[in-house]
Amino acid sequence: MMTRFESARRGAGACVLALALVACNVDEMLDVPDPDVATPTSIADKSALPTVLAGAQADIQVAYNGNVDMSVITGTGLFTDEFIWAETFPTRFEVDSRSIQTNNTTMLALFRNMQRARQSAVRAARAFTRFDPGAQGRLEALNLEGLVYIWFGENYCNGVPFSDVDDAGVQTFGKPMTNVEMFQTAIARFDSVLSLSGNAGNMATLAHLLKARASLDLNQTTQAAAEAAQVPTGFAYTQLHSENTTRQYNGTFEIVYRGRRFSVGNNEGGNGLPYRTDGAPAADGGSGARDPRVLNARTGPNPGGDALPITPFDNSTAYFAEQKYLARNVTDEIATYVEARLIEAEVSMRGGNPAWVVTVNALRSPLGLGPLVDPGTQTAREDLFFKERAYFLWLTGHRLGDLRRLVRQYGRNQANVFPNGPYFKGGSYGTDVNFPIPVEENNNPNSQGCIDRNA
Repeated sequence: MMTRFESARRGAGACVLALALVACNVDEMLDVPDPDVATPTSIADKSALPTVLAGAQADIQVAYNGNVDMSVITGTGLFTDEFIWAETFPTRFEVDSRSIQTNNTTMLALFRNMQRARQSAVRAARAFTRFDPGAQGRLEALNLEGLVYIWFGENYCNGVPFSDVDDAGVQTFGKPMTNVEMFQTAIARFDSVLSLSGNAGNMATLAHLLKARASLDLNQTTQAAAEAAQVPTGFAYTQLHSENTTRQYNGTFEIVYRGRRFSVGNNEGGNGLPYRTDGAPAADGGSGARDPRVLNARTGPNPGGDALPITPFDNSTAYFAEQKYLARNVTDEIATYVEARLIEAEVSMRGGNPAWVVTVNALRSPLGLGPLVDPGTQTAREDLFFKERAYFLWLTGHRLGDLRRLVRQYGRNQANVFPNGPYFKGGSYGTDVNFPIPVEENNNPNSQGCIDRNA
C-alpha cells in the first residue's frame, strides 16, 4: 500500500499561462499573475482544489527535504550525529556544534519553510472544507498540517507561535505553544481525519501512524502502540522528487553530492553512533559487512561526477557520502509501516516484554541482517533499541526527536546522549537540545522567543 505525491504534482509549477501582450503598454506587460501562487481570494470554486493541494504538498517537500539551505532531514541530521560539518558556513557550524544563535539565517530559512508548509496545508484543508468536504484531498491536507506540528514539537523549543492568514489574506498573530500543545494539536488533526474518513482508506492509515508518533512523543505508550497496530505491513507514504526544477530536487543529494558539505558522522562527540563503521565498505575503514540501512562511502559511487575519493567543500574533513539519496529524483519516505513496528517494539521493550526483539528481528531479516539477542539489562536494551531505530530511520528527520525523548522520557543526561565534549574542528560542543525560535519572530507581539530550552 503506497501513497506518493510529487512536488506540485506538476500542477502549480507546470501551469501554462497564455499571455496576450498589449502593444506599447509596458505596465500591462509587467502586470503578470503568478501561476505558481494561488492567493486566498483566487480560490473561487472546486476547480482550484487540485492546485491548492499540490501547493501544500510542494511546500511540505521543500521543508522536509527540499533543495534549500536547510531542511528537516539535513537540519536534524547535522544537529545530531547523522552528519558532520564539512564546509565553512558559520551558520551551519552552529547547528553541528549545538550552539545555534537566534539570528542564524540558515535556521530562519528552515523555520519559515516549515511555517509556510503548515499554512499551505491549513489553507488547502479550508478550501476543501468549503468546496468539496468529502474529498480525499481534505484528509491529506489535515494529515500534512498535523505532520508539521510534529516536526515543530520534536525539533524546536517550547514557545513556537503559529500565526494564520485567512481566506481574505488577513493575518492573525499566533500565541506560543509548548511542545506538548504542538503534539496535541497534531493529534487533533489526525482524529479529524479518522472521523471524516470513517477510519478507512490510506489517509486513515497515515493518520493512525502519525498519531502513534505524536502519542509516543507525549509518552502515551499504550495509545501509541494501539495506533501503530492499525498500520499494515507494506504501508508507505512517500514523496517523489524530480529533475523538472531545482525546487523539486532531493535536497540531501544536493548538499552531499553537489555541495559536498555534510559528511556522515561516526561516533560523533563520543555519543554518536558508528554510521561509517557499520555502513562504509572495508576499503574505507568500514566493518566489511555493510549495514544496508546506513550505506555510505568515501570512494563511490559518486553521482557528483568528481574524481574519487570525494573532496569535501572545506578540503580537509574526511568525507563519507551517504548513499540513501543517490540522485536528484530519489523518493523520500515520510511515514512507513517500519516506524509503526518500531513503535510497537519500543512499547514492548519499555514494558519488559521480550517480544520487542522478535518485532525488530522481523524487520531486520528481509534486509539480510542477523537476529538480535536481548542484552539482558534494561539500559542495554534501550541502547540497542535506539541504535536499531536510528538505523532504520536514518536521515528521515526522526533522530533529534528520539534523542530528546531519551532525555525526557528515559532520564538520560543530555551530555551522555548528544554529541558532547571537544568539537572536531576546535572548541567544544554547546548544550542545545533543540532548535531556537528565530529572533525575527519577535515581530509577533505574542512571542518572546523560547519559553525554555528543555528537552
